[in-house]
Order: sequence, then C-alpha cells, then structure tokens
Amino acid sequence: MHAVPEDPLVLALPEQAGLHHAADLVAALSEALARNGPLRIDSGAVRQVDLATLQILVAAHRQAARDGIPLEVTVPTGGALATALADYGFLAAADARLAITDETWTAVQTETEQAE
Repeated sequence: MHAVPEDPLVLALPEQAGLHHAADLVAALSEALARNGPLRIDSGAVRQVDLATLQILVAAHRQAARDGIPLEVTVPTGGALATALADYGFLAAADARLAITDETWTAVQTETEQAE
C-alpha cells in the first residue's frame, strides 16, 4: 500500500505584499510550516512586493528545507513577484540561488548546491 501524497496547504499573498503586512506573513508561514506538510504560496493576486516580503519568502524556503517540508511559491511570468525578484537582484546570473521552474519557485540553493 502506497501513502497518498498530502495536498499542500495554500497560502495566498495579499495584493500589497509589503512591510505593512510582514508580521502577518511571518505568523502565517510559521503556523503553516509547523504543520509539517507541503505548502504552496500563491502570488497570483500580488500587485506590489517589497524587499521585506522577498526576504521572508527566502527565509521560509530555508526553514522548510531544514525541516524537510516541500514549499512552492507560484511566480507567474510578468507578475509582481517575478518582477520584484528580478528588480532586487534575486535572479542575477552571478548569484542566482532560486530554483524556479515552470513558474514555481521550489528551493533556495546553497552555494555548495549551486557549484555542482
């Protein structure tokens, strides 16, 4: 008998994903990660993202990786999150450590993983 994969818990980022909502995002992510189940963050409704939110998402990815929890963030092409990641240099070729495939951010690679 095979285990049935657990459906991910889905958290939707607000339209204005900025410093004003950072504490709420940290609390929601902490609670979601404490479940120890897969997590998907939907950024489809986001119209504005700031650096604080990007840093929180990177920290959440790192925590999820340490805890063995699958975490995905939707990154629609041309959307506010994709634009912010590029504008703030998160996708710069020299240090691009975000694993984004098919509009889904699935990991933050370590320097060691990136060198391989």
